[in-house]
Amino acid sequence: MKFCKKVPSNNNLTANVLGGEELERYSRSIILPQIGIEGQMAFKNAKVFVLGCGGVASGLLPLLASSGVGVIALCDFDKIELSNLQRQHIYKSADIGGFKASKCAKLIKAINGNIEVNIYKGKFNEKSFTKYKQIIQNYDVIIDTTDTFASRSLANKICIELQKPLFGGAAIGFDVQIYIFNNLGGNFGGGCYRCIFENPQDTQTCANSGVFPPSPTIAGSMLCGLVLNYILLGKNFAFFNTLFTFNLLSQNQKAIAIKKDEYCVACK
Repeated sequence: MKFCKKVPSNNNLTANVLGGEELERYSRSIILPQIGIEGQMAFKNAKVFVLGCGGVASGLLPLLASSGVGVIALCDFDKIELSNLQRQHIYKSADIGGFKASKCAKLIKAINGNIEVNIYKGKFNEKSFTKYKQIIQNYDVIIDTTDTFASRSLANKICIELQKPLFGGAAIGFDVQIYIFNNLGGNFGGGCYRCIFENPQDTQTCANSGVFPPSPTIAGSMLCGLVLNYILLGKNFAFFNTLFTFNLLSQNQKAIAIKKDEYCVACK
């Protein structure tokens, strides 16, 4: 099995113009004054690396594709199980047993043939850290949708070392969490993932705690909106170093500014 498989686009992603089909496809975005042609070109030339193809990714990836993000990398070694279908709505019963990354790539290419999709089925862990660090350095934005603290901590470490922005989303029960860290130019003043979770343990999972089906999808949709906002605004993006929480049962929402832990071992 190859470590990476490419699903090429139908168009030149580095072109400075949008084709006629693209102008029609993205017309409802282009007429927004905050986006326009320039913003849509920014989407087209963006390269996004997504860790995990589960529930949060189910809400994220179709929107990234339909919005016209030019290159999307999918990293997931897992296969689809029956218990996934309750919340990972991009998969169907007939997909059970197939690799999530492959099935997901096929879906988003069907949504938008103009984009390029790169598939990585190798495990993301300490052993593959160096290999993935070399891969991720070619992407603009890293989005962590995984469901373990170990993988989130590794994503955090890579983004700090490469000075890449890290977007992450999670859902458990009725709760949604979104976190965003700057890292650009070595700017760690707002802290990092380990500043919030100093010594995290995977005590709560979907398997032992349950998850409300809309929760991961909403997390993914929120992530997409924030990532597209960042692609448009760059360093002027207003939500760096913020933790967003949302409870679907109570409808309580919070936006919490993240502060650096001066004793953090990750972003010291």
